[in-house]
Amino acid sequence: MNDISDSTAEMTNKNSKQGIARFFSFEWRKLKLPILIATIITLLFIGLLFNRIFVNILPGQLGVMWYRFSGGTQMEQVYDEGLHIINPFNKIYIYEMRMQNRNTEFTVLSKNGLLISIKASVRFMPDPYQLPFLQKEVGPEYIERVVLPQVQSVIRRVLGSYLPAQIYGTQGSILRNITQDSLGELRERHIILDELMITELLLPPTVAAAIEQKLLQEQKFLEYEFRLKSEKEEIERKKLEADGIREFQLRILENMTPSYLKYKGIEATLELAKSPNSKIVVIGNKDGLPLILNIEDSLKPKIAGANDAKQPLSTSKVTEDKP
Repeated sequence: MNDISDSTAEMTNKNSKQGIARFFSFEWRKLKLPILIATIITLLFIGLLFNRIFVNILPGQLGVMWYRFSGGTQMEQVYDEGLHIINPFNKIYIYEMRMQNRNTEFTVLSKNGLLISIKASVRFMPDPYQLPFLQKEVGPEYIERVVLPQVQSVIRRVLGSYLPAQIYGTQGSILRNITQDSLGELRERHIILDELMITELLLPPTVAAAIEQKLLQEQKFLEYEFRLKSEKEEIERKKLEADGIREFQLRILENMTPSYLKYKGIEATLELAKSPNSKIVVIGNKDGLPLILNIEDSLKPKIAGANDAKQPLSTSKVTEDKP
């Protein structure tokens, strides 16, 4: 009896397992297609929204979150570099935080209504601490909406209060005024201005030529004034030199006695006698000083003859020193 009951239980268990298998097999055949379709749709959904779910913020960038269903721009947090997984219905706006440079060309009206062509270069970056406010008030297109128009507006306002000739003469102060005004106005828009340069400033050709000619004449006038000043200083120098010479001569004349002159003449004669050159020294003129004649040997007879013809030197002593 026990063997019969065991076999009966075994058969019952086997039949139940087969029934369960047939049930799940039937149910799987019935649900297989919907599950497959759902899986495909899910994968397509993830593939289409991959970039909205997985957001990469690259080096030198920051992000600001915008919630579609709960408050819009998040003002309390800024997203740093790296991978961020977010709700696909939300969005992260990414901003370049490195220093950027833009060039702009436009025209300006001067104070007297002349057109001036301007080329300017602007270097700037968003304020990282005010980035949510920049996102909320201006947006990612802040360069075209704020930076370039604001700089152009400041340059037009500042240059519009000057005449062309004044612009040429005071470019340094004008650029400082433009930079200071632009710095303040961009700071109010949550942008940091690093540098502003006017790379080219072109006036109408006739006006530029007239201004250049005027500046050239001014430089010539300054050169003339400098030359006059130099000549006056030279005159003063020569006056001082003449006064010095006169005072020197007066001091010399005070000590220029006949005895002193004779003494100096004797010294000169002695120094001359030491020279190896041929010479004639005549002593005994009316002042008592030696008369020195430097002549060549070939001319001595002629000079001697001339002296004999004119006047005999009975009171003179003639010496000849030969090497």
